[in-house]
Amino acid sequence: MKGRVIDILARYRLVIFIAAAGVIIAAAWYAVRGGTIFNFHEYCPLSPVCVFFTMPQSGIVWPWGLFFFGTLLITALFVRRAFCGWLCPVGLVQDFVYLPRRLMQKMSALTATAGCRRAALVSRLLVLLAALFFPFFTGSMFFSQFCPMIRIGDVLYRTDYAWGLMTLGLLTLLSIIMERFFCRFVCPLGLILGWVGRSGAKLFPTITVHKTCKAADRCGKCAGVCPTKIDICAVDGAIDDAECMLCLSCVKQCRCYHTGEKR
Repeated sequence: MKGRVIDILARYRLVIFIAAAGVIIAAAWYAVRGGTIFNFHEYCPLSPVCVFFTMPQSGIVWPWGLFFFGTLLITALFVRRAFCGWLCPVGLVQDFVYLPRRLMQKMSALTATAGCRRAALVSRLLVLLAALFFPFFTGSMFFSQFCPMIRIGDVLYRTDYAWGLMTLGLLTLLSIIMERFFCRFVCPLGLILGWVGRSGAKLFPTITVHKTCKAADRCGKCAGVCPTKIDICAVDGAIDDAECMLCLSCVKQCRCYHTGEKR
């Protein structure tokens, strides 16, 4: 029964993803009714990070943002970065813009090199540090310059039309060239959830994808399906990687994968 459920989730992930992300967008739209998209800060789960060091002096505290941030941290202890793979609207858009290239490649894309993975980690660390400290020195939120939701607002309300459109266009182009570019190179929330997920796997029963195949590079069919470019061929047993979003792409591609709890 469990295997059947996993197969269904893997097969219809995109449909489930669309429905779940749609609910989140609708809820956010309802929450900021009467305001503008810039009021999204109040509900954004990353907002506590963006104003962390400025809370004492500015008095800015967004309870809903803190609630959603805390909720994601707690759930990440048990389901890793499932939010990124199943709920995040920005992740869904990236999956769609990269879909034509993935279909043309017929799942043959290579995994990221070790250097590329290090560059992605360093890039997100720098963004995270800037998001934490930049507001402390300047009084303005650094990450708002890259946040797709805020940039959409800049375009819609003509508050920063040119730079907003340029940022959205650049992120879209890079996401066409490199799968999940924003998640892998920019998003500090995914980085935090990945760390929490790996820590949780050491303390609690955590949902993890397990590999039973021993073919490694001799087959390599699963090598290109991972959106965050984990070197799955090099994995032996549990895929205990901070980048894992539990998207089940590897499970869908190969029967030698299954999900379970890592204790």
